[in-house]
Amino acid sequence: MAGDALITDADLLDYEPQIYNYRFQHQLLAEGADGATDATGKVFTSASAGFVAAGIEAGHVLLITAAVGDHERDRVYPVAATPTKATELTLETALPVSQSAIAYAVYNFDAQCLAATTDLLAEHGYNQYYTDETREISDVLNLDAVKPVICARALEIIFSAFARAPDGFEARRAQYWHSRYRELARVTPVDWDTDDDDAPDSQTIPGVKRILRA
Repeated sequence: MAGDALITDADLLDYEPQIYNYRFQHQLLAEGADGATDATGKVFTSASAGFVAAGIEAGHVLLITAAVGDHERDRVYPVAATPTKATELTLETALPVSQSAIAYAVYNFDAQCLAATTDLLAEHGYNQYYTDETREISDVLNLDAVKPVICARALEIIFSAFARAPDGFEARRAQYWHSRYRELARVTPVDWDTDDDDAPDSQTIPGVKRILRA
């Protein structure tokens, strides 16, 4: 996960598979036209790339921007592991065929994922700027429970940025994800493990005082 965010770009695909139609040019990490796949399709290479220097991490998403085999539309492939080689990415799923001269790009939603994370935790009294704050974002224990909430907030942020008219598609998606976020945030507790023993030391619920473990 990039920075302290509790979700990745790949998590967003579970809820909005076409979210990369709404990519921010200033959040482009890498692009090229010399991509190639191996026999299994899970190793993607680009001789001109600098994937390590670009800051690509596990959870980022490779976007194929031209046809691959019979597939004539953009395709998205989550990155399975943070790259250790400048010219090579390992993907979670294989491309449909082995091919060379593939046009590709890697964008990211790191800023939106982090903003969504801190927005949710702020509702639980967390503030990284408090001098007496004893908790860290990494202390959140129940990731499976909080990820859907954070994804909803991140998607609201992204669609809101692209909304051009109040009744347009992007605005409607932003409104939907806002409603979904509010619904989930109201009922989802956060378990905190501040002593790193893999057991919750406290639990917070918006509007309720912190519940401490005996």
